[in-house]
Amino acid sequence: MRKATIGLLSLIFFSGCVTIFRGTTEPVRFASEPPGALVSIGSGQSCTTPCTLTLKRNASLLAQFTLEGYENEAVSIYPTMSGTGVIFGGLVDHAVGSTRTLQPNPVYVILQPTDE
Repeated sequence: MRKATIGLLSLIFFSGCVTIFRGTTEPVRFASEPPGALVSIGSGQSCTTPCTLTLKRNASLLAQFTLEGYENEAVSIYPTMSGTGVIFGGLVDHAVGSTRTLQPNPVYVILQPTDE
């Protein structure tokens, strides 16, 4: 009984290790050629390239690049498993996304001029 209690307490205590070290968000860098494009994320955040936004690790998002005189571009950003969480992560880490890394990072697009 004592071993089971110690095991349960260890599981609870160490279940969020990756969350403590990596957090639930990640800075994602955005760049475009030419620079100065507006990047809009489905979560409501936006910035002008080159820039960085802090995004949640456990969500797939779409980044829309717009710049007057150029075609709009869209890039999908998606979470992938990082090696850290596979070995050391607990249930909490998986639930909040700490074991994931956003890809691509940085996000880089080459905008094409419009045919006007």
